[in-house]
Amino acid sequence: EAARRRGKRRRRRCHDGQPGRTAGEPCTVPTYMIITAEFTDRQRFLEGYAQVVPPLVRQFGGRYIVKGAGGTFLEGGWCESPSALVSEWPSREAALRFWNSPEYAAAKDLRAGTGRFQVLLIDSPPPDPPAG
Repeated sequence: EAARRRGKRRRRRCHDGQPGRTAGEPCTVPTYMIITAEFTDRQRFLEGYAQVVPPLVRQFGGRYIVKGAGGTFLEGGWCESPSALVSEWPSREAALRFWNSPEYAAAKDLRAGTGRFQVLLIDSPPPDPPAG
């Protein structure tokens, strides 16, 4: 029995929660990069980082789906007036290629000293379209 089990390829859950993928098989659900920010120098951020990064996001296969300023934390807030940005990526691998690229490393230097940032990467099926 043990020998029979050792001979089978192990199945694992992908980080998208879908069962039945073979180890190393890529996930097929989109990945979302969710960024919350508190700016200390919004102007410098907008003139530097915000000019350079959008073309890189597109180059690596991402797209912005939410951009907003002046938010309100309803729970667990860490600043008074957060900004948020959500980008969608075809896969976790695509998002990480962007994040770890030399091009983004250079752009990220432009963000230094402009505020505090939290970045979350999460896999999820795309949201349902609005009813109507």
